[in-house]
This record gives sequence, C-alpha cells and structure tokens, in this order.
Amino acid sequence: MLSVLAALTLSTAQTQPVSNPWESQVFYQVFPRSFRDSNGDRIGDFKGIEEGLPTIQKLGATVILINPIQKSRVYHDYFADDWTDVDPTFGTLSDFDHLLAAAHKLHIRVVIDMEQQYVASRHPWYVAAAKDPNAPEAEYLAKPFHPNPDALSPWYDHAKIQLASVNLNNPHVIEEIGKVFRFWSARGVDGYRIDHMMDDLDWTGQSTHLYARLWKPVEEDIKLHYPGTFFVGEQSDWEAYRSSVEMFEGTPTDACYNFRLRDALLTFKKGFIAKNLQGYRYFTNPGRLQLSFLENHDMNRFASEELDPVRQRLAAALMIFAKGAPILYYGQEIGMKGEQGQWNSDGNDIPVRLAYRWNRKLDAAGTALWYKDTGPWWSLRYSRDDDGRSLEEQENDPKSLFNWYRKMIAIRQSSQALMSGSQEVIDSLSETVLAFRRQVDGHAVLVLANMSDKGTTLTKAVWQKGEDLVSGETVEATTRLRFSPWQIRVIDERS
Repeated sequence: MLSVLAALTLSTAQTQPVSNPWESQVFYQVFPRSFRDSNGDRIGDFKGIEEGLPTIQKLGATVILINPIQKSRVYHDYFADDWTDVDPTFGTLSDFDHLLAAAHKLHIRVVIDMEQQYVASRHPWYVAAAKDPNAPEAEYLAKPFHPNPDALSPWYDHAKIQLASVNLNNPHVIEEIGKVFRFWSARGVDGYRIDHMMDDLDWTGQSTHLYARLWKPVEEDIKLHYPGTFFVGEQSDWEAYRSSVEMFEGTPTDACYNFRLRDALLTFKKGFIAKNLQGYRYFTNPGRLQLSFLENHDMNRFASEELDPVRQRLAAALMIFAKGAPILYYGQEIGMKGEQGQWNSDGNDIPVRLAYRWNRKLDAAGTALWYKDTGPWWSLRYSRDDDGRSLEEQENDPKSLFNWYRKMIAIRQSSQALMSGSQEVIDSLSETVLAFRRQVDGHAVLVLANMSDKGTTLTKAVWQKGEDLVSGETVEATTRLRFSPWQIRVIDERS
C-alpha cells in the first residue's frame, strides 16, 4: 500500500488502465474571474490560475475544469462574442497557452467549459444578421430573430447585451462549431464540459436530434484527431437518470454529473445514499462515468447548506470514495460559503462565485474582488477577515478542512479499487452504518460510515483483515469497530 504522502504526488501514468481512464482523475473546477488575480486589477486571470497550480496539485487534483474563457461581456462568459478568442480581462491567447503548458508540466490536465448554443450581440453572425435580415448569417441564428439594441437585459451590471440562439439545424453552423472545438484542441486543451447539453435545445422543438446531428459527430471528430480527449455533458434535467442514459447512448460523451448522489449526500440518510450508490451501475453506460460532487457554480455552497463541520467532512469523504470521479468546486476544500440571491439578474449567482480566499484578510493581494461595491451581492456575510475560511489559515493546520480533503484524496489515489473498482452496497448489520465495497482485480476496500449523531459499535464482522486508511488502525476480522457520530472508516482488505 502506498503511503498517503506518496500518493499526493502519484501521477496518472503510475495507475493501471481502467474502463474509462478519466475515472482515476480528481477534478477541480475553477471560476476564472474569482480564482486569483495576478496583476492587481481584482479580476481573476490566466496567470492567477497558473500561480494557483501548485496549491491545486498539493490538494491532489489532477484535472482543472475552467468555466468559460471565451470573449464575452457577461461576467460569467457563457455568452460569447467570439468563440476563438479569450476574455481580455483574463489575458491573451498566449497567456492561456502558457497556462496550458504550465499545467501539463505538473501533470495536470485542462478541461474548458463550452457554450456554443447561443451568441451575444457582438458575435459576427449577430452583427451581420442585425444589419441585414437577408444576410447569409441570418440563417445561422434561430427564428424568430428580432434584435433590439435599446432593450435592457437583466445583467448584474445593467449592460445592454442581447443574445440569440444558434440555428443548430443549419449544416454550416454545425461545421463551424466543429472547427471551434478543433481550434481549442490544437492549442492543447485536454477536454470539454458541454454546458446545457440537450437533444432538443430548451425543449422548444426548433433544434432537435442534436445528439445525432451535432454532438456525436463533433465529439467523434475530436476524439479521432486528438485521442483521449474528454467530454463531460451537463445534463439538462439534473435529477433524471433518463437524461444521462440518453446522452451516453446518443454520443461518445465520457461523463455526466451525479446530481442524484449529491442530493442524497445532503440528506445524510443511509437508505437514500445507499440506493444511489447501488444505482450507479444502472444509469452509467459501460465505459462511461459520473462525476461526484457537492457543489458547483449554479447552486448554493455546501458549507452554507450543511453547517456541521463533522458532517461536512463525512459528506466530502463519501463523495471522494464513491464510484465515479470526484470534482471539487474551488474553495470547497476550505469551506467557502455562499447562497444564491434573488435580484432579478445574473448577479443572483455571484454569492456562490466569490473570490477564492488565499489569505486571512479579504483585501489581500491576489484576492479577486471584482464584484466589490457593485450591488447587493457585495457583503461580508459569506466571506470576511479572519473567518477561518482561507488557505492561509488552513494550509499548515493538520486538523483543517483543507488537509482533510487532501488526506481523503490521497487515500483514493493510493488505491486502484477506490479509483476504478466496482461498487457494491452491503449489509453492515447496523441501522446507522452505511457500507459499500470497492473492488478491482481481487483488491477490495470497504467504506463504512456512521450516518448518525450517536456513536455505535459493529460487533459482527462484514470486513476482512486490513488497515483503516483514515486512522491507520489495523483491523482484524474479530475487531469490534467503534464509530463516533458521523465517523468514516476505510478498510483496505488486502492481507
């Protein structure tokens, strides 16, 4: 068994092949505007992400998923004016290339977020169509197209930015989208997150059969010319198994998101979690995987949903040890807080996209406070000086949340069973202890979690002799296993 510290530097090249090689990865999602400011303008940028790579590597993540970077005038960059350029507030294409090279040097892969279903009002197609309704570009946009340059859109900064859906029935449009993906792959991007991936866009009946006509050929083309490229689709119906299965059946998409497991983990109910752990095999097609998570840029921060730090750690461990690949949202590992607002604009999500806390002082250099004094989302409610939720306050504290995440990830990365093994929920012979076994090539790891605010003891063995990878304790088949409230044990059953 590799030691935990050795596992912190374990490269993917040292692991055995798995059904989907990306299952052995640990993902870290970055909202670029909020991650790290490198030049003092309070806006996160490419150089800032590059400066943060050693911390991401120290945490144990092997992939960074970067939210949209394409040239745009909305703060989240989901609606682009140019698909083959970057938001200038982040830097230049050359800066992005440098970030890619720096990440690859550290054996960290880079996945970028893509939204090609819509364009903003400075995109060349929009500009041409607004100028002349009979221009060829007008056919590239969905009907009806009625530009109104004087309309006030509900953007957080009151900018006048109009949007249009792309006509995904147009063969030229599909060809151009394919070129966009080839452009980024040629730069060295390792994979893509497809935002809002649907077979019938927005369920309007206007752009249909998109899995077969758009996403399947685009993904197949990229995988042919850039083997190993990863695609994760954000399914439109977060809670439905059906949408993920249809995505997998209709496209070569590698992964989707395990929304059901996330919802189950937040309940801390043994039966609900067990049902979703066992159900993984039924809604994940062979060779594909689900990303396990607790939070992302479109929902409340987990530390605001669950206030108990002991339960926070248990949920984090279960997310990391469950089958699939775990994905952390930046700041999750230091317990950042935030809840969505209700201000009738895209500023609603700013509280869950706050600046990463590098230092104990909120106004310290590097903190990307781009939203300061711009509206009601600017508040000290979720992030303030000396609140304990900063890297500076946690990095050197062995009992911190940051180092708990680091340890759990290291345990996962030291075990092939936990990275890629099968998953079977078993009867723990206890009403409160959740039990599931991960196994590959005769190597088994048993995960036991007390889903209760009361301590308990297991007297009948459901485990083999081994080592508890969390506590370091040697466990015999005759051992009486004691559990504190919300305690997790991970028993490596190799003799």
